[in-house]
This record gives sequence, C-alpha cells and structure tokens, in this order.
Amino acid sequence: MNGHIARTGRRAVGSLHDCLPHPVPVAELHVQVRTVRSGGRTELVEGELTANGETVMLARAWRMAAGPADTPQLRPEAEPPPLPGPQTPHTMAGTQPYGYIAAMEWRFEPGKCFDTPDRTRR
Repeated sequence: MNGHIARTGRRAVGSLHDCLPHPVPVAELHVQVRTVRSGGRTELVEGELTANGETVMLARAWRMAAGPADTPQLRPEAEPPPLPGPQTPHTMAGTQPYGYIAAMEWRFEPGKCFDTPDRTRR
C-alpha cells in the first residue's frame, strides 16, 4: 500500500489487517488499493484481497507527513538490543504443527516453550 499513489514526504505510521472468515486460498488472488481519506498531513489507504470474487482480507494503513530531517530529538532513546540468533525448533506435545504455527518463527524466553507449564495460573 505504500506504493499506492505515493506522495513525497509521507510514511506509514500504522496498519490494520483483517483476515475475514474465508481462508486465503492458494489460488489466483486480486489486489485492489484505494485512498479512503486524503488530507493535508494524513491519508488513509485501504487494500482488499479477493479470491473467486470474495473478499478474504482487508488492510488499512495511515500515512502521515514526515517531520523535517533536522527536527531535534525530544527524548534521548538508547538503540534497541540486537535480535538474538535463531533458536532450536520447539514442539507441541500431541500436535502436528501446520499452517500458521509452522509458518511463524517462534521465539521463547530461556527455559520456556509451548510445552512449559504456566505456573502463574492457579
């Protein structure tokens, strides 16, 4: 959606993706992007993903005018720590991970994973 009628000095500041009740099929998909609201400093862009004439996903993104490059930083913030390296694969007892679970890269705190009991619940 960032490429849709791109305006100089704009950047995406938030997005929302709605997966509708129909699963996204492994088939030919069509994408349509439109500007819902266009203003002086903000605009709302919407994308629709369809398969066989049915909407399977909607996405909306706000684009906002970026501040000048010489704007002073109001609050000093430390750089975030680097991401850790890959972790060993984890399992879930009694299940076959597929679909969403298999497609995601899961990261856990040291000593925790899918099968670690949650000791905070009673």
